Amino acid sequence: MYTLHLDLHLHFVPPMTETGPGIVVTRVIELPFPASDGLRVYSKRFDDNYDPMGFELKEVVWDLERQVFLADTYYVSHDLPMAFIADEVRAWLGRGWRLGSYRDEYPEPAYPDAPGEADPPGGSPAYDVLEQMHTLAPRGRSKEFNLFFKAMIRHLAESFSNSDAAYAMEKTGRYFSEEEIKARWEEPLVKKWRDACMDFTKLSSEEQLDWRDRTSRHPSLEEVLLGRVSVV
Repeated sequence: MYTLHLDLHLHFVPPMTETGPGIVVTRVIELPFPASDGLRVYSKRFDDNYDPMGFELKEVVWDLERQVFLADTYYVSHDLPMAFIADEVRAWLGRGWRLGSYRDEYPEPAYPDAPGEADPPGGSPAYDVLEQMHTLAPRGRSKEFNLFFKAMIRHLAESFSNSDAAYAMEKTGRYFSEEEIKARWEEPLVKKWRDACMDFTKLSSEEQLDWRDRTSRHPSLEEVLLGRVSVV
């Protein structure tokens, strides 16, 4: 048998982009043959899709010292309301994945220089509120969501993913997707959001890095998802 350490990069677009690390979860898999780029692996134990599409292995590496294969795979989810992202990640953890990367066991950082299933929409008031949660003022949202919102700001900033949106999230306390911006272009709240995004691009490189460093005061995604930080 061959041991494969597989990282799954979860991209939730928006607020993330399809580039960057995303939220990384990992697991160890035993294969009866060597891993290779393009191979798709599937199991109901770690994938809730009953159609065996599988995860495509990319950037496959054989670690001679450790005698293991290393690989990455990617999952992109479009237009999932931000209020559902935390539960979606927890659903992956419930299937045996764990937060983190196989790279955590190596001395170099993963990106040193690089910039349960939700219920289907039913038109219910509860779903509508969750779907629009990210556009509400912080005082109109749950404490749990506000904590996750801050962790997302930190994650986007530290992973250099959609940094102008992360900056606007911190400055306005809200998030607006491109579709929401187009539909609500003239609204003062959306204008404030657009202005905040533009303000980030006007910062110098040093000012942008200083702001990224300051986002470390927010809890990390790991702390929030694993319940290591309390809701005050």
